[in-house]
Amino acid sequence: MNQTGGRRGRDNGRDSSVPNSADTDPGASAPAVRRMRPDDADAVAQVLTRAFAPPPGAKPAGLRVLISNRMAARWQAQCAGAWVVDAPEFGPVGAAFAVVEPDVGWIGGLGVHPAYRGLGVGRALTTAALEFLDHAGCAVVGLEASPSDGAALGAYARRGLRPVDVTLRLRADAAALTASGMAAELEVRPVHEPGVLRGPWPVSQGGSRTAPASDPDASEVTRQESREGRVALLALAVPLSDAAFMAVGPGACLVCDPEAVPVGEVLEVRLGFIGREGHPIAPACRALGRMAVSRKLRYVELDLPVGSGAALPTMSQLGFQTVISTVRLARPATAYGRRTANGVEVGRWSL
Repeated sequence: MNQTGGRRGRDNGRDSSVPNSADTDPGASAPAVRRMRPDDADAVAQVLTRAFAPPPGAKPAGLRVLISNRMAARWQAQCAGAWVVDAPEFGPVGAAFAVVEPDVGWIGGLGVHPAYRGLGVGRALTTAALEFLDHAGCAVVGLEASPSDGAALGAYARRGLRPVDVTLRLRADAAALTASGMAAELEVRPVHEPGVLRGPWPVSQGGSRTAPASDPDASEVTRQESREGRVALLALAVPLSDAAFMAVGPGACLVCDPEAVPVGEVLEVRLGFIGREGHPIAPACRALGRMAVSRKLRYVELDLPVGSGAALPTMSQLGFQTVISTVRLARPATAYGRRTANGVEVGRWSL
């Protein structure tokens, strides 16, 4: 991370992206957290790129290696909260974001420069984000962490965050997916087009907007409308690019973003639901493959919480492979639940 404008790296023959203050006394006071500003985008993008990169010699688990300043700026502008910790004469060495949905708040994009770990930066950012989400009145506060990161899992456990699910990031070749059988007819609606995220929605006692409740005895049309309302509300909270769109059809309502992954090879399904009646999972996924091919994208990628439904065998048959798995943590764990009686929920708590 080569900084300019008064931000200096070490001049000792090593990587100049290491901040001068990386040798700060671990017993010093807690790092100061401040709100992220629009002019932090470049520095935050570089810090997170370093933070999320695999260790030297390790095989990358996915395509998300480069975080662009455009992505960082979008996250900062669209998330409910965003924070950084600065190193003297260097600038941001850690960042975190918070998303507030109608009934869930979660922390995403939490990363610390490798040279600045172990000094309380991540702890300070987590504290700021948790306090913000608690003040927002979220019924559930959550995040996702690597199952191999025992130190992080232990730190989160001390904050009351408990494992509640496992999320699998699944990826399929778009062309092969398209050729695997009959695709569903899904209507494409640009997310940012006026009226797509329509409302107003009913207001709960807590003052947050809520989609109509799912009724097991309701008609499939009613359930589909309920899913669309739910997805529309989620899309209002989750950072999306201008290219994002909703793919809607019988039994499926999904929000996709062709620009969510910086490498430009993936049609990412950010969130949504696929129903169970009539087995629409395979046709809907094939339709996603067709949409990806039409946009000259190589892969279709989505996150599937394991507890959201028994869709994995179908995904495997379609050629989806697990790229990486994460542990979903929540506080309070007893409040975490999945309304999956009528559909498989697709989505993630990470940015």
